[in-house]
Amino acid sequence: MASEQANAFKKHRDADDAQGNLTWAARLQAKGVRASPEALARIDVEREFELSEDERVLWRLLKLPRKYMDIEHCGVLAVDKLRGALRGLVAADVVDIVDASDTKALIPAELRRLRAEVQGKEVQRPSQPLKARVYRPNIDGTPPEAPPTAASDSAPVAEVADAPRVPTAPRGVPRPVALRALTDEEQTLKAELERAHAAIAKQNHYDFLGLQRGCDDAAVRAAYVRLARDFHPDRVAGLGDPTLQSKVDELFKRLGDAQQAVASADARAQYDRALDSMGGATTTADGQRQRRPLEAQNAARIADVYFKKKELKSAEAHYRQAANFDPEDPKILTALAHCIWLNPDHEEAVRTAEARKRLQEVVNKHRFADAAYKLGLLLRKINDEGAAQRSFAQAHRLDPQHHEAEREVRLHEQRVHKQSKPDGLLGRFGKK
Repeated sequence: MASEQANAFKKHRDADDAQGNLTWAARLQAKGVRASPEALARIDVEREFELSEDERVLWRLLKLPRKYMDIEHCGVLAVDKLRGALRGLVAADVVDIVDASDTKALIPAELRRLRAEVQGKEVQRPSQPLKARVYRPNIDGTPPEAPPTAASDSAPVAEVADAPRVPTAPRGVPRPVALRALTDEEQTLKAELERAHAAIAKQNHYDFLGLQRGCDDAAVRAAYVRLARDFHPDRVAGLGDPTLQSKVDELFKRLGDAQQAVASADARAQYDRALDSMGGATTTADGQRQRRPLEAQNAARIADVYFKKKELKSAEAHYRQAANFDPEDPKILTALAHCIWLNPDHEEAVRTAEARKRLQEVVNKHRFADAAYKLGLLLRKINDEGAAQRSFAQAHRLDPQHHEAEREVRLHEQRVHKQSKPDGLLGRFGKK
């Protein structure tokens, strides 16, 4: 198996396909990449794939999930060679494509360290431990000491050995936040901000700013200044409530989007045309529900944030709201069904049945590849592997560029091919 993967890697790496590599890389601009945990456990990729020195550095960088664009810009390989090599690693199933929110930052010192490691050079370490450059007063009730001076830097260690130390949390573990009781004024502020946040999914930009269509530039500026003061994140920075802080951040970002959309007469005219064409009313003349894509997209964006935080109950509520605004958007309908399936607040049998029905409806009505792919995942979870493979194949037919579906189809073909091979000389005689 490792030799087949190595051949797949070399085929893509050595192919003269700059345009294909560019098209492939364009789909990864908002994604991340990382070495597959399975590959790390069972394959010596550097030896089996005969990686060059620079490719070995690339492989070691990917042992942590990285943003694709960080990898492309870090200079580990020339861009054309990087795209071919990375495309080959993905095709060989030793590198996975992941969500960018799960990635780790890539710093130049890390790249230099890995280069030295690959070249067999000794990695330089600081000769002396780093000294703190920030004065931190005691917090145990004793009077604060004077900040260290240049003369005190050379003091013997024994002289400060008994100095009180502030216990710190282990690296990577956030410090606990002590929530204090809010004053009446702060409680009122919190309630107002939460009401404003709950309403934004239902509001277009005029509603959010508190304006009417036909307003002028001065009215937009006045509304922006007023709301910028009301929704500024610094207003809640001292309350110690991360959930409220997140909601205020969303409000402030929405304010910027709204102001930009209606800041000038030309911008307002364009936005008005969009409102007219995309649905300002809730029903049409024949009584059918009117699509409202602008409000739907706003609700879906908020739902996506909650989904990434794994707050599935809030995510599902906003996806349902988005689907009510636009019941014909297959992406929103698919996201809602997927969220329902994962939400543990529902009984497993109930959520599985509802999600399956919804995904099948999206596939049948909209021919949407991602719905077919997620339906395949659901079918696999309930141990219907045959139906899952048919669903993956359908997703690949609907969208040959759907990477996850393509990978599932390729893995299935490899398994079938491997099972059909005779096992050695006795196997060949047996088949005769």
